[in-house]
Amino acid sequence: MLRGRFATMSVVDLLEWIERRRVTGKLVVDGDAVTRTFTFDTGAVVWASSTEPTEQLGHILRGSGHVDDQTLATSMADGASTTPLGARLVEHGAVAPEQLRTALLTKIRESLCDLLLWKEGSFDLDPGPAPPPAGVRAVIAVSDVLA
Repeated sequence: MLRGRFATMSVVDLLEWIERRRVTGKLVVDGDAVTRTFTFDTGAVVWASSTEPTEQLGHILRGSGHVDDQTLATSMADGASTTPLGARLVEHGAVAPEQLRTALLTKIRESLCDLLLWKEGSFDLDPGPAPPPAGVRAVIAVSDVLA
């Protein structure tokens, strides 16, 4: 486990270190009333979640016109399901796998880009095996976002 503050280790330094070391695991960052979780697989980001509503998958899919409020509400109503929202939407034919991949890439990229602006906050990096992908896989190299 690596734990620290962005005042000591900048976001860029942390992300570059994760990529260079090809870390697999989960990074949780807290700051500015937002918590984000990133999952890395050999140094690349394969998943992102956020408490910021505008960075959540349903918001992104709705904003891009891929789903309407009714479709989203119906898919989210199945709260007992352990299947991720995106996989449920693909299963029901509400979005195509490539549309979901594009939305997931947007979600990861926007979360990372906003994180780059943080000067304060904390992080916890917990190395460990990446969870198996649930359906559509989206992968972003850290260096692509930092470029």
